[in-house]
Amino acid sequence: MKIAIIGSGKMGKAIGTRWAAAGHSVFFGSREADKGRAIAAEVGHNAQGGTNAEGVAFADVLLVATPWSVTNALLGSFDSLAGKVLIDLTNNFGGADEDSASVQAIVEAARGAHVVKAFNTIFHHIVSGPPSEAQATVFFVGDDAGAKETTAALIRDAGLDPVDAGGLKDAAHLDNLAKFIVHLGYSRGLGNNVSYKLVRI
Repeated sequence: MKIAIIGSGKMGKAIGTRWAAAGHSVFFGSREADKGRAIAAEVGHNAQGGTNAEGVAFADVLLVATPWSVTNALLGSFDSLAGKVLIDLTNNFGGADEDSASVQAIVEAARGAHVVKAFNTIFHHIVSGPPSEAQATVFFVGDDAGAKETTAALIRDAGLDPVDAGGLKDAAHLDNLAKFIVHLGYSRGLGNNVSYKLVRI
């Protein structure tokens, strides 16, 4: 599968590394082409790198891993996202349009992409290490069945456990889980190597 990581932060790099290792064609995008290429060279597995716009042109699946403050403007700058699967892992903590309004803003900015919210409830430290037998749970929501199937498969390919949490109208639940895991990790001192695990009994 052809995947572009939009944004050159730690989380996007960690997930993209696992996808590249799993055999996907991964393109690391950045505002600076040299930075995207440097990440790709570090990751290996035939990964490519360049600008975010080049990544959009390359891929069928986009992982949007940019700071919330720049995400909507960045998405609006691309020529066409129609028909692409767009996985949104952004978190808008404390903004005027928190929670479910945030994912709706992504949908509007993406202009025809099939948006799925995922990966926003997990610390990058969980993904940047080697896959664990105790697979962390990644909750995801979306309205397009095909895009959700693609996302679930990619979550599994990253060595994690996908759990369908509903439609985009349910995105606020994921936002609340993101806030809570940050609270546990930092305010309660549990650290950033903790994650959710849904237990099926």
